[in-house]
Amino acid sequence: MPEVINISLSQRANHLSTHFYNAQESYLDYTKSVSKADNNPNVFFKPTLSRDKSTVNYNPRALIWDLKGGFGALGQFEYFVSEEDEDEWKGKTESIAKDRIPKSAYQKALDNNSRVPQLDTSNTLYWTDYSRVLYEPKAYNELKNWEVDPKNYPKGRLALGQEREFVDYQVGVEEWKNDYTGVSFLEDKYRTSLEECDSLTGLNVVSEVDSAWGGFTSEMLHELRDDYNPKNSLFTWGIFNGKKMEDLSNKEILSRIRTFLELQRSSSLFIPLATPKNLPESLQIDRSSHWQTSALQTLVFEPFQTITSQREHNVNFNTIEDNLTLGSQRRIVSTVKASTGELSFDFASEFFVEAKNLHEFSRSSVHRPAKISSQEDFKDPSQLPGKPTSIEGEKVDKSQTDYSSNLAFGTPDSFPDFVNPSDNVTATLGITTAARKTLLTMKTFVSKFVRGDDRENMIQELETLAEDYEHGWNDSDESDDDY
Repeated sequence: MPEVINISLSQRANHLSTHFYNAQESYLDYTKSVSKADNNPNVFFKPTLSRDKSTVNYNPRALIWDLKGGFGALGQFEYFVSEEDEDEWKGKTESIAKDRIPKSAYQKALDNNSRVPQLDTSNTLYWTDYSRVLYEPKAYNELKNWEVDPKNYPKGRLALGQEREFVDYQVGVEEWKNDYTGVSFLEDKYRTSLEECDSLTGLNVVSEVDSAWGGFTSEMLHELRDDYNPKNSLFTWGIFNGKKMEDLSNKEILSRIRTFLELQRSSSLFIPLATPKNLPESLQIDRSSHWQTSALQTLVFEPFQTITSQREHNVNFNTIEDNLTLGSQRRIVSTVKASTGELSFDFASEFFVEAKNLHEFSRSSVHRPAKISSQEDFKDPSQLPGKPTSIEGEKVDKSQTDYSSNLAFGTPDSFPDFVNPSDNVTATLGITTAARKTLLTMKTFVSKFVRGDDRENMIQELETLAEDYEHGWNDSDESDDDY
């Protein structure tokens, strides 16, 4: 069977992954056999028999990274038997007293199989406050030298109250190498996850661009590509802070450039994500709430996953990749949008420097039906899954692909109430010339402000990448001198 492994790193990434897996869990239909369900749960979940072998449990094919404290009240072995109880430490120990994070009322209700309370921004500070799925113990990975608190130090800091924040590319690189943290993760946990797959079809990596998680993730992807998955399609969803480069400090710009270069180099597709700059007041979104902002991002993230697990007209990661890259080396996605009803969201525009006369190389859209409308009415011959858009009597335009799904967008009770069940959902990814101006701007910055052995290599790589996004005549607007 085809499988997809998801790796998420950071609080923000884990909030997004939580919404995704909660939606996938909502598609499970216990009244049907798995083979007859509209959605194949085995793609994103690993089926395991219960102890008495009477039922099947579904655990996410996921590996989660967070700082100490980031898992909230959830214990690694809370719902599983620990296999390490007999390995007792005989040496000297030092006790550090810290208040235990209380379990959320939502989780208590799930444990007791009772009615769940209404969620809001006050009771969803941790992604574990509203997670509806059970992760296996091996899914939990913690950076013990760093700690996070959603209220007091949301960016993360060195443990034991030290002031240093978890915010720079190089910090993440060093943390990956510290005490063989990365090597142990890949050899023990990632390898096990691979062995549990019959036919891995793709990898999702969700991480941050503007924090130390970017450097940590770039090291991980480099080793994944070299030693484990040199040919699998790998989609990297890079969550950034929503700021344009011109609004960052020089140190922040350099960290973003280094992270971006490394992540896109190891990815089949690099997809930047942020909270949309312009939001309708009617939504009442609290930008400081990861529960709400990551739910918005799910509108574009989740549809491109579900078309790989739907039973009818299944589409794999490789097809999604091919329809966007069209055989080129262009893997930087600059159009990242979603719409539902009259609402539309742009998740990536702030990552790219504004450029004139944009050309669209490719665009792929996923169309999801409304929950309360007839799904038969939604089907359209021009939107067959995985088919290029065409107009009768005209040449097929291979640059535009439309995928449709019979599954309505999943909105379990853990999801904020802003998707109208009578509205369709459309998610769009596209590759345009927008990346070129951004790459040249980065090159100019590096040439002016970076010193060191890797300066020339960075300049050459950025210039070469920019050439892949050329189209037609490039006027003086494309030669950047902002820095």
